[in-house]
Amino acid sequence: SSGGGIDCFMNSSPTIQDCVIRNNGPVTNGGGIRCWIGCNPTITGCTISGNTANNSGGGICCYKSNPAITDCTISGNTAFEGGGIYCEYSSPALDDCTISGNTTIDGYGGGIYCTYSSPTITDCEITGNTAPYAGGIRCWHSHPTISGCMITDNWGSNGYGGGIYCSYSSPTITVCEIAGNATNSDGGGIYCASSNPAVTHCRIENNTSANDGGGIFCGVNSQPQISDCVIAGNTANGAGGGIWCYQNAQITGC
Repeated sequence: SSGGGIDCFMNSSPTIQDCVIRNNGPVTNGGGIRCWIGCNPTITGCTISGNTANNSGGGICCYKSNPAITDCTISGNTAFEGGGIYCEYSSPALDDCTISGNTTIDGYGGGIYCTYSSPTITDCEITGNTAPYAGGIRCWHSHPTISGCMITDNWGSNGYGGGIYCSYSSPTITVCEIAGNATNSDGGGIYCASSNPAVTHCRIENNTSANDGGGIFCGVNSQPQISDCVIAGNTANGAGGGIWCYQNAQITGC
């Protein structure tokens, strides 16, 4: 079974407003809400908390769907991957949401998991989420636009990407604060593998890595463009407290 609280299936697009969707599951996908194939619900002013999915999307699971999620609190949800929100072949729009205290059991993306997706994440607070990998946001073959967000105090308990983890992805990250995140390996703030993020007008501060790249880790086949950012107070037990680069990063005006 899926969609523990609400299941939007095959081209259904309800309006969900001022609802509390709490303590549902465990189900397979979408502990709180599942949006499955061609579903574009409008979700506004809702609290989605304490829900559980054994596979994807403790709070919300989006598959080939594009929900509009505004002014919602998505907290304390649990899944194998995508503790708060899971997006696959989807382009949800998240505005003014708080995504906090979500957890993945043994996978990626404590707050948000994006695979083959292009979500727009605007003016959101993504804080205090935990995953073995990618405490805050996980991008896999994805191109999210992340602007005006606070990505803080997330934890990659096994390693790689306390705040944001990018693989084969090109996110655009603008006017964000990425602070106080930590990982047990590389990339306390941002981890890049085969990825080319554009990071502009951001503050990347006080992130911690147990290995390399306290603020930003740029691994193999990664050429990020980092411009007009403040990169301060980050620490790494290995190399590159602020930034660790394997290849050709472009860093200007920082």
